[in-house]
Amino acid sequence: MEDRSQYLWLAQLSQGVIRNILLYLEDGKWDALRETTSSIVAPLDSLSSGAEIPRSDKAAFASYEHLTTLSEAWDPQELKSVVARLKTLIKAGDGPDAKHQAEELIEPFQKLSAQALWNFEQPEVGLPRGVFELCKAH
Repeated sequence: MEDRSQYLWLAQLSQGVIRNILLYLEDGKWDALRETTSSIVAPLDSLSSGAEIPRSDKAAFASYEHLTTLSEAWDPQELKSVVARLKTLIKAGDGPDAKHQAEELIEPFQKLSAQALWNFEQPEVGLPRGVFELCKAH
């Protein structure tokens, strides 16, 4: 069960990112969003470039369950795109481009959360790539 709880941790992290994006978009609460995105950008950047995750970031995205879920939810190009958006958002600060960048991050983190919850319930088989898009179309 301990290994499966890693899926819940990832779903909770993803939902926390989404919650902080929505708080920023609706109420202008930038600090929580900055803190959340700043804590995940370095390990995601390391994963997208194939580098080793820095020792200080080992807790984030270091387990087999995290890595598997990330690869099932996001292809390598989407991971790079998420990292680029996170960096742009952090650099934009609470500026005019920040809200657009924040909005663009909701969908990928919804996909990651859905995949993590799916893996928690059905750990031996991931969601087939493209299911999220099919559900969205209907």
